[in-house]
Amino acid sequence: LDYTLQVRFSSVLTGFNLQDGFRNFVILDELARSPSGLDIVNASFGGPLCSELAIALRLIRKSLGISCYTLGEFNAYKDAHSDLVLQYPNTLFVFAAGNEDIDAKFNLPGGGVNFSNTIVVAATDLNDERASKNFLEKSNFGLSVNVATPGLEIYAPTPNANAQLTYTRKFG
Repeated sequence: LDYTLQVRFSSVLTGFNLQDGFRNFVILDELARSPSGLDIVNASFGGPLCSELAIALRLIRKSLGISCYTLGEFNAYKDAHSDLVLQYPNTLFVFAAGNEDIDAKFNLPGGGVNFSNTIVVAATDLNDERASKNFLEKSNFGLSVNVATPGLEIYAPTPNANAQLTYTRKFG
């Protein structure tokens, strides 16, 4: 029995900010409709509902140019993300829970978009505690998180913009 994992990297989906989220979901939609389709989408982007952030964190984020969603924006983006995920019931969407130290249900797409074909992943550290990179970033938590995995000091190969990796393993 052969098992093959193909990893495709899209430079179009890198280096975007919160306001680009919908544009990039449109790109994901186009990729999913391609002849080869998408079996798994691993996405670590999005943002939190502003009102759920501590006031100090909101001010720091604003000074750094890091945005968050108003309630109206949050609901609109949640609906758009949900519609896309539901269009592809055979595609698994793996979403980051976020790193704002809030309940992940207030982070999109992460905990805000939660269906049978989504997995929401929080991060842990080497002591199996919620990962914290600095005073601004601590892994989100809550009932919408499906699994927490190591998220700091993990060594793994990273494909470059032109890479297509294929891993084949024989079983049996």
